[in-house]
Order: sequence, then structure tokens, then C-alpha cells
Amino acid sequence: MPTKPVGRVIRDLKRRYDRKPRGWRFLTGVAKGHYDTFILHDGTLWQIKTEPLSPFHHVGFGGVVARSIDEEIAEEMQKGAPVLFRLVSPQDRHRVIVVHGIERYSSESISGLKALLSPRQLKLDLRLRKELDKLMRRKYGYRMEMYG
Repeated sequence: MPTKPVGRVIRDLKRRYDRKPRGWRFLTGVAKGHYDTFILHDGTLWQIKTEPLSPFHHVGFGGVVARSIDEEIAEEMQKGAPVLFRLVSPQDRHRVIVVHGIERYSSESISGLKALLSPRQLKLDLRLRKELDKLMRRKYGYRMEMYG
């Protein structure tokens, strides 16, 4: 399961959305200091792990968790409080993708969802966390020093 920078994942999701805009589900929560967003559409589950740099700018990585999911995972995606969702993803100097709508927010449901995933799928979560931590240390190390 390859990982990609969040901008590339959003671009792939937008192409898919343009073909079929109905039936998308989003679940977001905080797990181990990072935001985890799971996106479900047509039986495919993606995960995006991000770190906010400001209210308008996040960095992160994502990838496909599973291409076919069971009903338990789909039910877990329905839990959590409905909240407004907005993501601005720069693509290059002249193009930006704006994603907005209503998502579910629950750190507890994120943990429940991860408990339902297979060990192989959980390796993606670990790889996303490691890549994000490495990026944060390399490019934004000063932020880590700010809070001790």
C-alpha cells in the first residue's frame, strides 16, 4: 500500500468525485497527536494523516487502506458528531482543490475503526505516522521545539 503526499491523494479523490459525487463518507479524529481522516466511497477506504501548521494549512500523507470493506467498518464511519469540513489543497502555483461538506468527528470512533482493520492495513497507519513525523522534524523542527 503506497503512501502519497496529501495533495496527490486529494487530487486522486477529486477525480473520483468528479465521476461519482454521491455516497462519500468522512470520519476525522485525533490519534497520537495527528489528525486522522478516513474517507469511504464505493467500498474503498482511504486514510489521510495530517498535522496542522495553521487553521488553513495542513501537511500530511495518505493512502488506500482497503479496496473492499465489511459492514462493521461502514457502520463505524457513521459514528461521531457531524461537523463542517473544509480542506484547501494546493496543487501547483495556479490551482487549488477545495473540499468542503459535513463529516463525522470522533477520536473514539477513529480508535474503533482502527481496531476493525487488519494488521496489514494497520501497517499503513504506522507508515503514515512515521513519514509525517519525519517531514515535521525535517521541515518544521522549530515547531516541535516551541512546545518542549
